[in-house]
Amino acid sequence: IALLRECSKKGNWLCLTNLHLVVEWLPTLAREWRKIKEGNVHEDFQLWLVAEHRDGFSKELLECSEKVVYESPQGLRQNMLLLYSNWESSDVWSRVDLQ
Repeated sequence: IALLRECSKKGNWLCLTNLHLVVEWLPTLAREWRKIKEGNVHEDFQLWLVAEHRDGFSKELLECSEKVVYESPQGLRQNMLLLYSNWESSDVWSRVDLQ
């Protein structure tokens, strides 16, 4: 919460991830977000919330957010192809002993 307040004042970006693991904490985040919006928020401030779909996710946070949805491909083969396509060959394969 302290980092959220600081970023909102300084105009930094803050990314909170895995929020689906702390659904019970989200009402606290929503209350703090209401307070911050009522105060002086730096125009460059950005708050990114990253979560998987879960029942019980804060409706208030969802309603005041823009949503971006990413669905990974179905099946192991498609997921592995996506993973491998994102790897730089010099980064990953240079550390592999192919002998």
